[in-house]
Amino acid sequence: NVKYNKTKTAKVFGFNPSKLITVNQVHGDDIFIINKKTPLSKKVSADAVITNLKGIAIGVLTADCAPIILLDPLNTALAIVHAGWKGTLKKIAQKTILSMSEKFGTSAETLVAAIGPCIGECCYNVDGAVIKQFKNTFPDYKEFIKLEKYDWKLDLKKANYNQLVR
Repeated sequence: NVKYNKTKTAKVFGFNPSKLITVNQVHGDDIFIINKKTPLSKKVSADAVITNLKGIAIGVLTADCAPIILLDPLNTALAIVHAGWKGTLKKIAQKTILSMSEKFGTSAETLVAAIGPCIGECCYNVDGAVIKQFKNTFPDYKEFIKLEKYDWKLDLKKANYNQLVR
């Protein structure tokens, strides 16, 4: 129902569905920056989209992964991020903010962020290899990783929230 959902979203927010720019998401940390010179007809592989252009809608598609919206109201820049466990591990949210800062002068102090619906800690089992990578990357891993009986649980929202706060 992707086409239907894009059309419905466009209607609710008042834009032409053909103006919605999405990317081929690859569970990485690549960022697609849209400016006046960017050709929009080419399909791009990335997990974040940033623009400061008006009249363009940007989006990501998610199921379990976390969609993150970043708004710079002072420089009128906007980003949308697709953060699954791999992108979270690669610090996609943090890298997107740094990119917004470099390209548009965004200040983290004035940035507005929202994390959309995603899989909850209650249901997100990950294996020991994933846990090891998070432990090696994030000193605060105990805030979003828990061992429940015999299952490792990952709180994707909390992991990304902590990145945004940092």
